[in-house]
Amino acid sequence: KGKVDWAAGVLGIEHLLQRRPGRLSGGESQRVALARALVRDPEMFIFDEPLSALDAQVRHTARAELRDLQKRTQVTCLYVTHDQVEAMGLGDRVAVMKDGQLRQLGAPRELYFEPEDDFVASFIGNPPMNLLARGDALIGIRAEHFRLLQDGDEPDAGEHRFRVHLDQLEFLGSEWLGYGRVADAGGEEEAGGEEDAGRKRARGDGHVGGRFGPDRGREGAPGSAYD
Repeated sequence: KGKVDWAAGVLGIEHLLQRRPGRLSGGESQRVALARALVRDPEMFIFDEPLSALDAQVRHTARAELRDLQKRTQVTCLYVTHDQVEAMGLGDRVAVMKDGQLRQLGAPRELYFEPEDDFVASFIGNPPMNLLARGDALIGIRAEHFRLLQDGDEPDAGEHRFRVHLDQLEFLGSEWLGYGRVADAGGEEEAGGEEDAGRKRARGDGHVGGRFGPDRGREGAPGSAYD
């Protein structure tokens, strides 16, 4: 009983101990299942899509609870998910896999800023990294690294200018997301030459997405071209 009370206290479910399973909500059932595992003194938790059945609001809360649980118990967790937000938010190290092959293993920041190949680059991040084929090179640009140039502005040292035809704007409160096509993309292109191990030949179709502050998004309109 001491272990049960401890596990219930860790997960804040003391008030659920006398409740029947059929009267538990999805989030409550999740916490009860975790408590049942805790009382066994596990050396590792293995989670297989544990939050997939929860609605968005409960999933956000449950994700924070799982992270807090790991910090308090110091039990290693192996967490399997298709949700990159869960992987990046919960993991100290993240393994990205495709078709049974490990594409990259590293800290979340490493996967985001230093992807090993085009699959990882296009999978991690929302929106994903923009991939533009230029000759024999494949250029990767994160949405937040775009900036709008005013008439007469010149790129800073080390910056590259792209003329973009803006197709769509999304207002998300704290920011705008802009989607468009690089004007000089010349249609669909293919990166030439074989890449290093772990890379695949990638296609760059000239479509890009950019992220801007709430004040900058008002400067653009779909159907217009911008630098």
